[in-house]
Amino acid sequence: MTTGKPFRAIDRCRLCGAKELDQVWNLGAQWVMDCLEEGQAGFKAPLVVMFCLACGLAQLEHTVDRDLMYKKYWYRSGTSETMKQALKDVVVGALQYVSLEPGDIVLDIGANDGELLSRFPDTVIKTGCEPANNLYEDLEKVADVIIPTYWSYKAYVTERTTTHRGRKGGTESIPPHRTGEAENQPEQR
Repeated sequence: MTTGKPFRAIDRCRLCGAKELDQVWNLGAQWVMDCLEEGQAGFKAPLVVMFCLACGLAQLEHTVDRDLMYKKYWYRSGTSETMKQALKDVVVGALQYVSLEPGDIVLDIGANDGELLSRFPDTVIKTGCEPANNLYEDLEKVADVIIPTYWSYKAYVTERTTTHRGRKGGTESIPPHRTGEAENQPEQR
């Protein structure tokens, strides 16, 4: 963030780029949830919902520095029986719509401690994208690949073709798989 503050206001729609935004809801300055070190001061940021007149997207007017919120994250999914059951239900529901084959890739963006990934069969390639470095120790026990940053396709491609952390360790490359990407790759001999 270049404003000197840990947040900045948008001046156009996050989706379509239009400048015609109407304020829908203003809750004033709210404490931003983060994992504070002892003696570290928290901060407040405006919580204002805007509506784009061009595309209809409801969105926050301010963007908070994501590293302050997510690089060290206090919550772990696996500590709550209620959350564990809810994540199990997500996997059971997903498996009603898709049939996973050995080697298929399962991607969890915001993988936390790996609780969701742990519910998938070990025959798939469990990939966890997680920027919070304090969660890697738990995530490594479950994930085959950890993308140690915020989600982007570039981070995914980079991480899966280089040395990676995870329960299998090692340096194997994960091949292009069922994404249409394989057709664009040179033939391997």
